[in-house]
Amino acid sequence: MWLEPALLFYVGLACLALSTRRVRRGLLLPALPKIRTAQALALIFLALAAWRSIHHYGPYQGPVAAIGMLCAAGIPLLLLLSRWPRLALLATIPALALAIAGTNPPSNLSFSHRPDEPVIPEMEQRAGDERRQKPLHIARDSE
Repeated sequence: MWLEPALLFYVGLACLALSTRRVRRGLLLPALPKIRTAQALALIFLALAAWRSIHHYGPYQGPVAAIGMLCAAGIPLLLLLSRWPRLALLATIPALALAIAGTNPPSNLSFSHRPDEPVIPEMEQRAGDERRQKPLHIARDSE
């Protein structure tokens, strides 16, 4: 599974949380970006995550995967913000580093084709073999 979009969604949501006064008040970090800067970064990271999701999963499954990853990235952020807000925002640094480094799955686990590409001919042949099976006739006892 591709994790880049989920990590970018986490970073975008953390930047969005950092743009609120409530979260900023609880943090005692020396250098915080301005509110407008945090909002702009949030918009950039959320748009980049949505684009990467659509790029990885195709135009039909990409938006669905983006919404799912957005929700999945929001859960740990919400739980961390409620108890340890500094840790939640500092976790964006390794998340961003992993997203930039790329978290592609190993080549032996990847799909043989993208979901929006046509199916390989071998699979079509196997499907054709299954269709050529003779239908079963049910023999009923006649009285």
